[in-house]
Amino acid sequence: MNEHFCTQCGQRCDDERELCTSCVEQAVDTELQQKAVVVRDGARGWRLTACLIGDALDLLENDGVKVDRTQFEVPLEADDYYFETVEDMARELEDALGANGYTVIHDDGYVIYKGLSDEAHKALENY
Repeated sequence: MNEHFCTQCGQRCDDERELCTSCVEQAVDTELQQKAVVVRDGARGWRLTACLIGDALDLLENDGVKVDRTQFEVPLEADDYYFETVEDMARELEDALGANGYTVIHDDGYVIYKGLSDEAHKALENY
């Protein structure tokens, strides 16, 4: 039976991976910190959705994606019906972000990441 050791810390590994579980977790944590391009905390509801729309438009435009901002105008105040429309706009922009290599995670605000590895995606799914 062959023993396997972590190439980073030298600890024995249970399988043939190059890094032990602890080093993988540390690498994923570092990646999540480094690849967060937008972090919004504390806002809720209408204002948070409006921020997400603005952030998504800015990121997409910075990546060279042509976006018609007039399709995503958010009024300062609106009723519940219009809020549903704004949420639909935000979902559409989240899909566009995803198609351009971004990942959006909602949790008491939101974080937008760019270019996450498969390991980081798996970690976020378990979050």
